[in-house]
Amino acid sequence: MREIWSREKIEWILFAPDYALVIPENLRYLIAYRDPERAYYLGHTSHFWNQLYNSGETAYVLSRGALRKIITKFNSSAACLKSGKYMNNEDYILGKHLSEMGVRPEDTRDEMGRQRFHLFTAAQLMFPDDPRKIQRFARKSVYPLILGSQCCSPSTISFKSTPDNSRYWFYIYLLYRVRLFTSGNLGNNLTNIRSSSLETAENFIYDTLGKHVNISAITSDAYFMLWKLLIKSPEEFNEKIRKETLLESNSFIRNITHNSALVNATPAVI
Repeated sequence: MREIWSREKIEWILFAPDYALVIPENLRYLIAYRDPERAYYLGHTSHFWNQLYNSGETAYVLSRGALRKIITKFNSSAACLKSGKYMNNEDYILGKHLSEMGVRPEDTRDEMGRQRFHLFTAAQLMFPDDPRKIQRFARKSVYPLILGSQCCSPSTISFKSTPDNSRYWFYIYLLYRVRLFTSGNLGNNLTNIRSSSLETAENFIYDTLGKHVNISAITSDAYFMLWKLLIKSPEEFNEKIRKETLLESNSFIRNITHNSALVNATPAVI
């Protein structure tokens, strides 16, 4: 955290585990009207031993003002060591220390009570196999979880990572539910370039079949079949994702094995 603090231009810091999926545009929407010099602590509010904290199972956010309080209190290695060592519950301990300094988690739900920081995957929330099981795991949540099609805010910020067999539903959610924040002056704006539907269709045909094709000879049925050939079914899509993931994993393992062999190789005797 001291390294982060030393970078003067940083105003907001997002902490997220490796398995979290984050939509940064919507984080900008949440913090757009907040002063980073004030102490803010944003995320999915949970409780444990009567202590409020933002769960590390999904992303959480600190403003520069909140980080300043932490750096001031723990201004040396000795001060950090004095606070003790805690395994696998740093999110709870962070909430405890911030609470002692008067900084508590804020309600980050939208106006309809839908969460923006999620402890589960989109598929688990929208199509729960066992709602009671999810509610059982969510007992630490301060605010009730909503399951089904209205589970998640259109300005959602983070989800738990999605297993291969439910990625299709996650992409459906991203396409038809999530609404990106596209205002402001920090790069979120949509392009001003606009194309007509006809121009888009013509470009698609040329890109797919080549510039030589006679567009006027292509019927609406043929155009539909062209799209149908290119767009895979959910089963085919998931299978493709699995294969790509497997190839990436195998490549990563080969690189690790190769590098390990180089490091452990015995030098030749000259």
